[in-house]
Parts: sequence; C-alpha cells; structure tokens
Amino acid sequence: MNIKNAFFTSLLVVTLGSSCFASVPANHIDEAYLDSFYSASFSLNIKSATNDESQLLALCDKILAIMPENTDANRLKAQIYFNEKKYDLANIYASKVLLKYPNNQNCNTIKGVINLKNGDRKLAKSYFGKININDKNQIENMLTISDAYCDDALKTASIKSIYQCTKYYTYARISDKSRADTYYKIGVIVLKMGAEDQAKSSFKNFIKRTPVSQEAYLKVSNAFWIYSTTKDRYKDVAQNIEKAIAINPELPLEYTLRLAACYRHLNRENDANILLKTLYDKQ
Repeated sequence: MNIKNAFFTSLLVVTLGSSCFASVPANHIDEAYLDSFYSASFSLNIKSATNDESQLLALCDKILAIMPENTDANRLKAQIYFNEKKYDLANIYASKVLLKYPNNQNCNTIKGVINLKNGDRKLAKSYFGKININDKNQIENMLTISDAYCDDALKTASIKSIYQCTKYYTYARISDKSRADTYYKIGVIVLKMGAEDQAKSSFKNFIKRTPVSQEAYLKVSNAFWIYSTTKDRYKDVAQNIEKAIAINPELPLEYTLRLAACYRHLNRENDANILLKTLYDKQ
C-alpha cells in the first residue's frame, strides 16, 4: 500500500467508520499506512468530517493494536480524553508521547493543566515552560494554559496564578483578539481582590468581544453584585442591567428586583417605585 492509498484508506476509516478497516488485509497495514495516519486523521480538525470522537478513538485503538507506541495515536487519545475531562486517561496517553518526544507541545500542555488542577503548580510550570511562546501554532495551547491558571486563581485567589493567567493570555491574544471568556474570568479574579478599575477594564474588553446581547451585560452585573465590595457596587450593577434593558426590555424577575434594590441604595426611590409598579401591573 503506497502513501497515497494509505492516506485515503485512513481517511475512509475516519469518515465511514472502523468497519472498512476490516477490508484492509493485515499484511497491507504497513509502515506507509501508519506514517500517513497523522495527516489523515490526527488533527482534531478532522471532527468537521465526523463529529464523532468515538470513531477517532476506535481508529486509534486499531493502530495501537499493531503499533502500541505509535505517537500520533497516543497523542490523539490524550487530546480527546482531555477535551472530555477524563484527566486520568489523558495523563496516561500524554505521558506515553512525552517518553518519546519530551518537547511535544500539546502533551506538555495537557500534563501541565492536569498537574495544576491537582495543585502541583511547580510541576505544572515545568511542563508549561516547554511551550514555544513565539510559535503562532501554539496559540490554542497558550489559551488553554491561560484558562487553567484563571480557573486556579478563581479557586485559590493565588496572585501567581493571576500573573500566569494574564501572561499566557498576553502571549496568545496577539493573534486571537476574540477570546472574550478569558477577559471575563480575569475581571472576576481582580474584582474579588478589590481591584475595581482593573476589573472594569477587563469587563469592558469582555463586552467588546462578545456579540451584542442582554446576557453579556447581565453576566457582568452579576459579577459586580456578588464580588464587589466598594461604594460603587450598586451603581455598577444598575448600569449594566440598564444596558441589558436597552437591548431587551424583558428582564428575568431576579434582575428586575435587583435593579430596584440598587435604585433604592442610590437614592433613586422614584425609579425603584416605577420599576416595581410596572412589575406589579404585569402580574
């Protein structure tokens, strides 16, 4: 089986199912087939053709049954299990890859995130340190690392994690300026620490990069309601709910009552009464 035929055979396995694999004689599943496996099926972009990761896993198992140390099959299994949050399995397959290729960028990212989630920041940092921050192909890995540090900072309020979160996001956002969720997470983190101005800046970037929607403003208002402890808390909550109303006048009841409470704290008693009367009339 030549490279071209091997490529299309592998692609058929992914798109049509593993049953077609059975039609390939065992003595034809040669090195060329295995070498073509990466280009045929190993980019997760192949999901656009199948949308079924179970098929990809089945294909990996077929390959690993013949070549247990096949790097690409192990790497793909590690990535799929990581995406599914099956971290124990992801860790096993990522470790197999790193035994042969210790600088593999995807698997170092996976191992680093798993160790960070397990509370081992030092070991996580050693894996993340192998990521080439100057390589534009590593943008997704850097965003994954940034998200992991964001989650850790939200959980532990670690200053170091906040720094790492913003550092890796800064590396990545040069080419990815639409990552709104990271701006929101950073906003919540610094708001919890009392850095109101920095939080407002992050939330502003979150809104800027989010499609216009009531939900985005309500999300920001909720963050101020829960985490803000400054005198501007009620003002910030009210302003964001008002912007949500400008997009869609129909508010969830919780936010209507919250807005009325904010108006009263801001000595806008008349506005609070109008809002509550409108709500009463709808009942």
